Amino acid sequence: MKIKTKKYWNLFGTFLVTGVFIACTSNPFFKDNYYDLEKITGRIILSDSLAPGNVFIWLEGLDLQTYSDENGKFSLTLPPPEMQEGQTGLNGTFPLYFYCANYGLDSISITLTEGYLEKSQKYIDNDGQIRNPVTLEKLLDFSTEITPAVIPNDWQDTLEVDIRLYSHVSSLPVTCFIWNKPFGATTITYQSGVILRPIDSTGTEPILIYNDNILYYTYYLPAGQETVWPIRFYLDARALTPGEYEVLQFCWVNQENTPDQLMDYFGDNWNYLDSDFLKIPMKRSCAILTILP
Repeated sequence: MKIKTKKYWNLFGTFLVTGVFIACTSNPFFKDNYYDLEKITGRIILSDSLAPGNVFIWLEGLDLQTYSDENGKFSLTLPPPEMQEGQTGLNGTFPLYFYCANYGLDSISITLTEGYLEKSQKYIDNDGQIRNPVTLEKLLDFSTEITPAVIPNDWQDTLEVDIRLYSHVSSLPVTCFIWNKPFGATTITYQSGVILRPIDSTGTEPILIYNDNILYYTYYLPAGQETVWPIRFYLDARALTPGEYEVLQFCWVNQENTPDQLMDYFGDNWNYLDSDFLKIPMKRSCAILTILP
């Protein structure tokens, strides 16, 4: 009996030690190379000191996304490893992107081990805080002007919209719509695609104004020089709800290093003359069209 008890104890003791060893190697609180953190936090600054709200943040790999608040602060909560790809926790280094359409795309690297943030990383500290604020560099100033800016609700005439673009870098690719108008033996090219977005009109869809047979075209804007695109179109205000409308032009900075998966978050039709385009974060100064009651 004593011998059996001793053998049992030795066997149990071996099992207990082994069990503790296994538990220690699988419990994140005992890990030496990473911490059991839940969030990545940080702050964004815009180079021109505009309010840094509504910048899109996306972590590849875990496919997490959020937007910065009005102070440029953001927080991303990591799902537990069992809810990640493969249900075992993700391993690897992944880019964390910061996107606003008329600022340069930026990113930092985030390293995960078994779904947790590694410690001693270059860009984040051991609390998951980004070490230094991320500064996005301005690429393009974008504004619209409209004449007249106030019209009666029975208006049936031409409106004049001027799109003003100022590039801060050389050969900046900006994509828009154009249409070609025959003029005698030649053809004149005009920009096209204006969006009237209702202000404080719940449920009212944006108004999309464009010419027939429009085409995509990419201009390469010079640095330090204003470019003006004049757009003229006929408007029958009787078909619209009286009120105020933001006047926007369909165009965006074509940044080739922007992942397609990031842009897909703005909708399948973000690069068409569609309401999805309005989901793209962009800092711009928009003219206001007022249709009187």
